Amino acid sequence: MILNYQKKCNHIIMLDVNALFSAKDSSPETPHQPQRFRITTEETTICFYVIMSKNMTWHMTFDFTRHQQAVNHIGSKKLCLQQFIDITISLNDLKKILASKAIMPEFSPSPFLSQGTTFQKQVWRLIAQIPFGARLTYGDLAKKLGNTNYARAVGGACNSNPVALLIPCHRVVGKNTLGGFAGGEVIKEMLLELEK
Repeated sequence: MILNYQKKCNHIIMLDVNALFSAKDSSPETPHQPQRFRITTEETTICFYVIMSKNMTWHMTFDFTRHQQAVNHIGSKKLCLQQFIDITISLNDLKKILASKAIMPEFSPSPFLSQGTTFQKQVWRLIAQIPFGARLTYGDLAKKLGNTNYARAVGGACNSNPVALLIPCHRVVGKNTLGGFAGGEVIKEMLLELEK
């Protein structure tokens, strides 16, 4: 099923991004059916997978295996999330998502964010503050955390980010390389190019 992608893109930008960082104590709502966003370029089709409810994004990834693990995790709580809603968006829409701002003090009660360690949450907060078009190295973030020896652990926290794009871990790079990315190096490079 193809839905109106502009409406859905606005939903991510205007509602979910802000809710992701809002301080809430209530339990998260039941999520909607998982969504698969497709971006087709001249070279390839890129997909990212989203689980969201009315007021927040629970999980977002470029990696299908990670998406399935998230669905299975929610499924263990008796929520049925077996099929995708397919939504096609443009590179320009993706750029709007990347340019959205959502720097707030606390994370939402998404079960995937709340399961992060204290260290991971510290790293995710720092990543969320990296502006559109900017890049920081793993070492830069480690230094902000008070110990340059944390660079490898920062990379691990980036790898554990449950909401790719909204917490823009693609903006964290190696000192002399792109560094890793769950969606793969090609997608990371494309995202960084879009932000130039």
